[in-house]
Amino acid sequence: MKFRFSSKRSRKTIDFGNLLPDIVSEFEINDSFIVEDLRSKWEDIAGQILASHSVPDRIFKQILFIITDHSVYANELMMMKNEILDKIISSNPAASINTIKIEIKKYKRS
Repeated sequence: MKFRFSSKRSRKTIDFGNLLPDIVSEFEINDSFIVEDLRSKWEDIAGQILASHSVPDRIFKQILFIITDHSVYANELMMMKNEILDKIISSNPAASINTIKIEIKKYKRS
């Protein structure tokens, strides 16, 4: 956490909305918040059928990795790549994602 030695202390409470951005930047968990936001909106972004067979997994170096359980769905996601990127950027402008990569493997839906 940031200690503010130079600023004068006040006896006022800070609401969580003002404190959260400092916490996110301090622990470098911004990408995790973006991935969780995408998971919650994934059915609207990818469609019901593709969302039931795929899930956003992680962001690494501005690449969104999506896990899918079959190569047919991986191919469909790659064909919709530009449309998915446009929906992601319009729903979350803070997401700095340049491209998408698909990984085929088993995953446990939570």
